[in-house]
Amino acid sequence: MTTMWQSKWSGGAAQPPHWLIIDLGQPLNLVKIELYRRVGAVVDTKTVQLSVSNDPNPDGTWKSIGMLNYSGIVGDDLRTLDITPDTDTDGRYLKLYLPDSNRFPYVQLAKIYIYVGN
Repeated sequence: MTTMWQSKWSGGAAQPPHWLIIDLGQPLNLVKIELYRRVGAVVDTKTVQLSVSNDPNPDGTWKSIGMLNYSGIVGDDLRTLDITPDTDTDGRYLKLYLPDSNRFPYVQLAKIYIYVGN
């Protein structure tokens, strides 16, 4: 993986929490999400809370669809959220909320795969 998002690259450190909002273009039936943190000797990302909404306002109302937890072990970079059919994933926007870190205050993400059903 050659791309990534990092909480702050240079000039100090941005304090958690951090969040990203992805516009899915329309409400989708999400069935699985695979999320990679930055690969290599970086283990910063610890917790990612995932939620959906039809409003992109970060302080608005969001429905939780799950949480991913990463260890502090190098090479343990992929987490998969299998979303159960009874989970309400109706929402155009997907929010990734990163409240903490294995190496405070830094977090990084490298790649996300979003799988949809019928």
